[in-house]
Amino acid sequence: MFYYHIALLKSPLSPLTYRFEQKLQVGAIVEVPLSKRLIEGVVIAEVEKPEFDCETISLTGNAFYLPKTLELARFIAEYYVCSLGEALALFVPYTQDALSLKETISTDIMLSEEQQKAYAFIEAHSTSLLFGDTGSGKTEIYMKLFEKSINEGKQVIFLLPEIGLTPQMKNRLKHHFGTHVAIWHSKISAKKKEQILYDLADGKVSIIAGTRSALFLPLSRLGLIVVDEEHDESYKSGNRPRYNAKDLALLFGQKLGCHVVLGSATPTLSSFQKLPKFRLKGTFFDSKSHIMYDESEHGISFVMTQAIEKALRAKKQVIVFLP
Repeated sequence: MFYYHIALLKSPLSPLTYRFEQKLQVGAIVEVPLSKRLIEGVVIAEVEKPEFDCETISLTGNAFYLPKTLELARFIAEYYVCSLGEALALFVPYTQDALSLKETISTDIMLSEEQQKAYAFIEAHSTSLLFGDTGSGKTEIYMKLFEKSINEGKQVIFLLPEIGLTPQMKNRLKHHFGTHVAIWHSKISAKKKEQILYDLADGKVSIIAGTRSALFLPLSRLGLIVVDEEHDESYKSGNRPRYNAKDLALLFGQKLGCHVVLGSATPTLSSFQKLPKFRLKGTFFDSKSHIMYDESEHGISFVMTQAIEKALRAKKQVIVFLP
């Protein structure tokens, strides 16, 4: 008989001791009895036979966590003050060996001279901050980095705040990388998530774009993490564990040996102070702005309606801000 410490997934309890007649690998996911019900747990260590009686592990399966995942979960549990089971529940387990399908792709993105300098700077640093003005072309640099990662047989996590998952961003990713891209967030159906996980393990998907939960997907060939709008508060979880995905991205980069890029037009002071940074100024696309002050007391004045009509006749779009 063998005895194991089991971390109970999603439970605030400390690991409990169970027994099993067969040898189990550390990281294996099992089902164990607890208070007359079955609950999923993770084998975190084999231990000596305790002095007290132990319940028997009820069921074993094919899902598992890698040693690096256990290491990261232990840090999360300690740093963000939660149980190991709560920390492990953030991660999606592995179910099969991931394939490495080496494909070569080429995008039609052309970088400006300044963007090429930013690209070279990022390549030269394992972690970096891309401090770029709005419209300066940060996304084009990201795309070139994605292209390089795919051609090297690596996988990419592209983190965006909830508001960043716009149809425009999805379309740009799909245009350049086609079926290599999958979108991951809380609104995706369980069936779709299952298909994405299968495609990840099968080597069909190399880029995961999504909100903070995308950071915890089972990517065994991770080569790059990009955190866009790194200043955004939505990267902080409001539930236990109350982690900050931006900070964990930096930790994952260190522990998993992958590049990490934070991007923002208004970076946090901590990122600006601590990380190597490249300042990208100006706009990538030709554009002009004109400010006209209208002295009317209230409402949309004649001057405003004329300006709106002029824009609409020119097939342009208009934004009207109201208090």
